Amino acid sequence: MGNMYKFNMQKRGMDSRLLIGSITALFVLALFGCIQIPIGGQAVNVELNKPITLAQNSTYENKDSNIFFTVISFTDSRCPAGKECIWAGELGVNLKLYGGNLIKEQQIHLAMTTEKSTLIGNYQIELLAIDPSNSQVQIKITDITQPIIGEQKWFSIESKQCNNNPWNIWKASKMQELTIQGISPQEPTEEIQLVRSWLTEKYKITVLDFASGSVADLVTCETCNCLTGEKIAVLVDANYSAKMIEIGFTEMGLIGCTMDAKICPDGSAVGRTAPFCEFEVCSSINEESIVCPKDARSCPDGSIVGRVAPTCEFALCQ
Repeated sequence: MGNMYKFNMQKRGMDSRLLIGSITALFVLALFGCIQIPIGGQAVNVELNKPITLAQNSTYENKDSNIFFTVISFTDSRCPAGKECIWAGELGVNLKLYGGNLIKEQQIHLAMTTEKSTLIGNYQIELLAIDPSNSQVQIKITDITQPIIGEQKWFSIESKQCNNNPWNIWKASKMQELTIQGISPQEPTEEIQLVRSWLTEKYKITVLDFASGSVADLVTCETCNCLTGEKIAVLVDANYSAKMIEIGFTEMGLIGCTMDAKICPDGSAVGRTAPFCEFEVCSSINEESIVCPKDARSCPDGSIVGRVAPTCEFALCQ
């Protein structure tokens, strides 16, 4: 009788452990089952800290951090053509993130105007562009706990009249010094090239890329403290950020260009590029065939400059 009682107690203990083990297994399955890749598909590996393009209903993974993300759907609250709306509306996207250091699945909504970025766990998610016609979105996911090696940033500065800019002053001083030494100075004549030389030689800042564009809706004047209407942008290593701001540049921040295209005369297409999101120049374009507006700008010395092909920007005052 005693042995039978002991056997029953042992059996009940075993059943209890099996029951607890089953409940624990179900709990783990419920908690982590959502981070499995959908049946019939394989996650596409992508890099963090860089712009990436995602398609709807596809699963993406960063293998280093084991984070998964999927485009669930797109939203479009833009005002229909021909209608009068209180608000212009915007394009948006719904994303799902799971895995990595996230405790549970996260669903987020980003929009081109009101919600361009959000912070989930250790990840900063930024919306760069949306292409609803192809069901694609471009985002950037940054792990804020990891240093970004080789990160690059665009900085801009606006040019002033009368060569009243630090690079012009640097050039004049350098030319005077070279003349005293009996050396014939050969400095760049284009302002954007001059800015590059100034940054490289005076501050030892390597300029990786550069561009110039017009300042929109700027009312210009002819005094030497007024702006010319030209904005100069340079791409440098992010390690130079503090120095660039110190010498007068402004960080341009996140640049997301629209995904529309321009058809070139030869039938090819070009898109918009950073930093000013202007269309790339068609490689086969004939500048003589471009007709620019006939308006003109007065220079401080009284001369007049017009617009020139292929971009139809105003020529620089001498």
